[in-house]
Amino acid sequence: MDSSSLINCEMENQGQKRRYEDNQEISIYDYYSDSAQIETLEFQRLKEENEAFRKENQMLKDSEWKLKESLKCYELMADRSCCSGTNLEKDEQIENLKKEMEELKSAFWKSLAEQIRMKKDLEESEETRKDAERAILMLHEQLAKERARSASLEQELEEEIEDLVEKLEKSDEALKEVNKKMKELEDSSYRFKNRQVKRKLFKEMDDALEFGDDEEEEEVKKKIKIMDILFENRGSDDEL
Repeated sequence: MDSSSLINCEMENQGQKRRYEDNQEISIYDYYSDSAQIETLEFQRLKEENEAFRKENQMLKDSEWKLKESLKCYELMADRSCCSGTNLEKDEQIENLKKEMEELKSAFWKSLAEQIRMKKDLEESEETRKDAERAILMLHEQLAKERARSASLEQELEEEIEDLVEKLEKSDEALKEVNKKMKELEDSSYRFKNRQVKRKLFKEMDDALEFGDDEEEEEVKKKIKIMDILFENRGSDDEL
């Protein structure tokens, strides 16, 4: 695998990891956001119900006060009636008013108990909402830390990739330099070997001219021509 393929592979893995972490962050954030929204709606509903009970309680208090005032008037009238004689109709009205007052008192205490329950539910809902807000805040802080850690890891990975690319480039340059030196050494060795062969053939030519006949001379000339051809084509002198 060359340096460009290695870099592409690392960057692709990094991108997949980032997409996976982002998807996880979005799903967790949506979960807590939906929970907080539900708690807010519940809190608003309980608040509206509590307001309705408060108004009803005030109406009951007003009715109770009116009944008390009416009862005082009827009792006063009853006292006056006793002085003048028994008034059965007034007594009956007073008893009815007393019963109505007791019923209103009972309704008042029931309403008060319901308001206390609603207040408790409202406080619990408020505490739940605060817990959800704290959880979301903690989640934001955690996500910020994760993003910072991810950015740090990404920076380290980029630096490692840059170091690796630099090392690969240096390795490629060193390899090219070695190949160049080997080529120079090979050329030098080949030229040296051909000079030795050429000196050998010229010595044979001198011997053929001095001691040999025409046939030996032609044979040596033929070898010299073959050597020139081989030298141009970088062939082996084993053919001579």
